[in-house]
Amino acid sequence: MRGPLFFLFMILIVPDAFAFEFIRGSNYMTVDAQKWKTGDETGYWMINSRGVSEMIEGPFETSPIECHGAGFWGKSGAWGEGICVYGNGEDTRTMAWQVKAGEETNTWFMVGGTGQYAGITGQGTYVSKNLSGGREVSRFEGNVDLPKQ
Repeated sequence: MRGPLFFLFMILIVPDAFAFEFIRGSNYMTVDAQKWKTGDETGYWMINSRGVSEMIEGPFETSPIECHGAGFWGKSGAWGEGICVYGNGEDTRTMAWQVKAGEETNTWFMVGGTGQYAGITGQGTYVSKNLSGGREVSRFEGNVDLPKQ
């Protein structure tokens, strides 16, 4: 059981070390997808995509985005995982994403960052839609924790 000093620490110290931010935006990407059948109704897929991440709400500016991932498909839908790197140069943030079979809304979580984003954490959800011509749009939202610099 945690005592009152623990809760006092959490109230006074932790908020001072991080800035909690809600984020919401859209990723517009061109996707290079490869697929291999592993059976009559099953297979394996890989994607490499590039584009732009447009922020609607939150501390980030519109930035380039690059994503890579892989997974499987079957009767119940597609599932897999990958990463996306936002930004370029010395200030980047990297998130991992997961797709679950049969679910329209999927999850993401921050795995790290460089430069001003070093120490970033966070998580949220996203919904993706495939468009014509190998394009895709993903709408995302969630919360990120940015350590104070």
